[in-house]
Amino acid sequence: MEDHVIAINFCGGCNPIIDRGEIALEIGRALAAEGFAVVFNDWDAGFIVRLSGCRANCAARYHPVSRPDAVISGPSFGALAVEETELAGRAIAAARAHFRTKPNGAPLSPTARPSDPRCDSTGVQAFAAPAETEEAR
Repeated sequence: MEDHVIAINFCGGCNPIIDRGEIALEIGRALAAEGFAVVFNDWDAGFIVRLSGCRANCAARYHPVSRPDAVISGPSFGALAVEETELAGRAIAAARAHFRTKPNGAPLSPTARPSDPRCDSTGVQAFAAPAETEEAR
């Protein structure tokens, strides 16, 4: 398990009713600013944000790993209906709470930036949209 690394793991995106990309960026930027390394679709991270676009919750359903996590499934957080504008903030708060209450009691330095080769200088893993293919046009 990678300590102080937070993964944002997505569902397949077949029927999203929330803007998964915008929520992921908000979560990633906020947590990276606090010194966390933020990566995508990594099941070995110290904390996982499971981000499903609808209530089917495929990010959690098809990837049952026992890691501390926060679950967003459509317009709900942890099975409670909330406004879409609240989803990122709740996931950020859950990650902060997890790392500030680790069993070893070590405090998280707000200026520490974990070194993770997958992350850019801001602490967020760079990712790009897939290239458009001829078939998709």
